[in-house]
Amino acid sequence: MPATKRVSTGGDEDHRTCKAMKTNDGNKQKSKTQALSRSKFREEALPIHVNLTHTPAATIESEEELTKSSDPGHIGSITMLPANFSTGSYGWKGARKMTVELQGAEGEEKREVQIMININATVIGSKDAEDGDITDNTEDLA
Repeated sequence: MPATKRVSTGGDEDHRTCKAMKTNDGNKQKSKTQALSRSKFREEALPIHVNLTHTPAATIESEEELTKSSDPGHIGSITMLPANFSTGSYGWKGARKMTVELQGAEGEEKREVQIMININATVIGSKDAEDGDITDNTEDLA
């Protein structure tokens, strides 16, 4: 069954809660904060580490409580490195091939499948950032 849009019951036609507010000429408003220049981002950005798990997130008292050895659902981890994207934006990117174990039905053997995970984290507003001293936007920063 195809999805249908909900009809607004409120009288305020210009109220937009989920999207960026539009200006009077119909264009989206620009972010009020200005992104770092590409050269400043390159100087200050550190890698981001992502852990993948089957285990749901839990409230923990300290970061040390959640380690690979204590997480039975740990699948793997990805290190995301600072990068410039071909779109002109910058941020972090990471990719990794992993093996994921599938739970078979009762009495069946477990199976493993190979997966490829790609993660991009783009700094909002970075497409409009100053170039600084970078000349090639497609080159990795790391």
